[in-house]
Parts: sequence; C-alpha cells; structure tokens
Amino acid sequence: MDENWFVKKSFWSKFRNAYLKDANFKKFWKKTNKEKFDKDLVDLVNYYVSSKSFEFSSRFWNILNIKHLNQIGQFGIENFASTVAMNYFTAITYDDEKIQNILNYINNAKIDPSEYSNELFKRQINIDFTHSVNHNIILNLLYVYIKHNSYNHYLKQLEKNNFLIEKVPNIAIDKLLLTQDKLNSILEFINIKKILDNIDSSSLNILEIGAGSGRTTETIISLLDQDKKIKYVIVDIPPALYVNFLRMKNNYPNKKIALALNIDSESSLKKIYDENDIILILPHQLNYFINKDFDITIAIDCLHEMDKKIIKFYTDTIHRISNYFYYKVWNKTHVPYTFNNFLSAKDKKGYQINNSWKLILDEKSTFPSNYSEFGYKII
Repeated sequence: MDENWFVKKSFWSKFRNAYLKDANFKKFWKKTNKEKFDKDLVDLVNYYVSSKSFEFSSRFWNILNIKHLNQIGQFGIENFASTVAMNYFTAITYDDEKIQNILNYINNAKIDPSEYSNELFKRQINIDFTHSVNHNIILNLLYVYIKHNSYNHYLKQLEKNNFLIEKVPNIAIDKLLLTQDKLNSILEFINIKKILDNIDSSSLNILEIGAGSGRTTETIISLLDQDKKIKYVIVDIPPALYVNFLRMKNNYPNKKIALALNIDSESSLKKIYDENDIILILPHQLNYFINKDFDITIAIDCLHEMDKKIIKFYTDTIHRISNYFYYKVWNKTHVPYTFNNFLSAKDKKGYQINNSWKLILDEKSTFPSNYSEFGYKII
C-alpha cells in the first residue's frame, strides 16, 4: 500500500477511486467459477459474504480481495507469496524514508561488506529483475541489523517453518534461508516481547487481528512455545484467513487447529476454543468472547487500512476482552479508496484509543522507518 496515494492523485482520481471503482465483492464472488479454488476456501468465502463480518471489510479490502482471489485462481495458492503477499508486508520497493533508520544504524556500525549475501542479483519467482534486486537489498539490510543486535538466534528457531518455502522470495546468508516474513516478524517480536515480559504466567492467550498470511502468528508461536503453553486466536477475512490456516497446519502438525466455520453463538465458539490450540475466526465472531480471555491483542499493518468505525469495533472489543494491546501502523496515511480518511499514528482519537489505557510502548519502527509501534495496558 502506498501511504501517500491520496495526496498524489487529482481530485477526479480521488473521487473515482472512492465512489466509482467497482468494489462489489459479493457480485464478483457470485459470478466467479468456484471450481478453480479449494473447497475449504469456497466454503469460507461463502460463509464470510453471508455473515456480519462482511460489514467489517473496508472498500479498500473488497477491491484487494477481488484481485487476490483472481491471482489465486490464475497462479494457484502455492504462488501466494509472490502474488497476493505483495499487498501484505513484503517490500519490493523502497525509498530513503522507509529504510532511513536501518541505514543509519548500518552506517554507524561500519558493517563489513563480506557480511552481505552474494545473492543480491537473484531473480525471485514471479518478480521482475529490478524488484527482485530491491527485495534482496532489503533482506540484506534487515539481516545485518538483526545479526549485529544479537537476534539472529531467533532465525535458527524459525528454520523449521517451511510453508511454501520453495515459492517464497528468499536469499541465503550464513547458511540460513532468509525471507522478509521471518526478518520483519523478528523485529516486531522484540517489541511484543517487552509487553509479554509483564505477564507472569506459564500460559499465554493471544489474539491477532488482521494476521494476513500468518508470518507473525508462526513467529510468536515458534519463539514462545518452548517456554509457555500458547492458545492463539487469529481474526481476519478470506482469502488471507484461509492461507493462514494452511500455514498453521503445515508448520504445526502436532497442534489442534480449527477454522471456525458457521460458529454463531457463544457456546459453539467456546467449544471450539477449548478444544483447539490455534483457532481462526471471522471478525463478527469476536462478539462471542465475553471476558478478559486474552493476555494480549496484536494488530500489525492493518488498522491503518480500516474505516474508523471498524477500528472502533476492534478497540471496543479489545477493551472488553484483552489485558494488553500492541499495534504497528504508518506514521501518516490516507486509507485507500475512501475520499478523505486520514490517520496519524500519534492521534489517539483517530485510532480510537481509550483514554483509560496506559501507554507502555511508543517507538519508531526499525523497518519500515515510517511506521510506529505502540503498546498499551488495558485499564
């Protein structure tokens, strides 16, 4: 997503994108040939479009999901990482604003050039040469930062996570196969762990909103599961929710994993919650949690893509069912395909932050540099 898309466009272009561009996902799905999709994905999308969760999807995501399902139909789910994921948190372009923090660190640390990968010019699957090189440069920068801050031991713990790894854009350094999913998620995990260190418990109940294809999910489970019992609930909409489901089944064959299809009551959700380790749900199903069921709620790279009424639904829900909240957003952005929905990271009102919450984390992101990360204790 280009955070500056709104200011770059003419008035007519803004108006056309906000009001005239086709965003009718239900109409698209009704006309789509379902035979080219997995049955579980078809069942999930059918349930989604008929559920209250459809109201939680912004115009931006209706448009993106039309594109994503077309890509899955054309290229297959196995090529998700080099097609659909380009609209998630996989960077194949950059400018000074996005990499400034990490460049400042590397310049000051005087990194030896021998520490960079010799695969800088590797052509990635389904990505042209120019964008492949951009992608590979970012991987090098991220890895060197992580290595010199002594976080590279996390990478070894994530090596076993191999979902579609042969199709994921990657390079090799120090006998490690590196992806942006792993490197970006480690940087976020470092700040999430600062919040988790406040929780003195042998078990953790975690809720993740807008989890996308599951990069953060697998990182947190893999890095914490050795020490604590983890219960993990993932909230998103298809097709991302379905890809996350496949990823969890691939990476954790010994865990009980459930996709909460047709769960529309407190009792039915409680049953599936009690019987499984990882549960994937649609947004409206959050209404069936009634207590402080979660130690922490995580929202990475998603709140700034929502209409404000949807953000309010999530923050109201978090206030009711969670003890801590971590989120990562653009410093400033206009939500795409809306006429003038501006959001600033420092604006608590814009992000519907409850005045009673206690701020415990406020940091500029290492990457991208034009993101900020926040943590709150829910009071």
